[in-house]
Amino acid sequence: MPVIKQYKCDGCGAEKREANHWWAVTVQQIDTRALGGEDDAIPAFVLTELQRAEYCDIDITAVLCGQECVAKRASEFMGELKKEADARAARHKDGVKQ
Repeated sequence: MPVIKQYKCDGCGAEKREANHWWAVTVQQIDTRALGGEDDAIPAFVLTELQRAEYCDIDITAVLCGQECVAKRASEFMGELKKEADARAARHKDGVKQ
């Protein structure tokens, strides 16, 4: 018998129904050294359809029900990156290397 997964939105708590079109978010570390970057790795916010993520067996960070919840999660991710960038800039200003 096939296993039926039940999902709740990590943004608003809504339950997934049969006809809903949901999204999967994963945060992946991208190695920038191969691209000539200075950082070992930077985080990347990756968004794909939930059905495709399940099929490809992607490690899902968050399951989101729609545009509003995706936008909120992307904004949170961007805020975290901004805090990290500000902290790096402050350390650099004080002469402390990361």
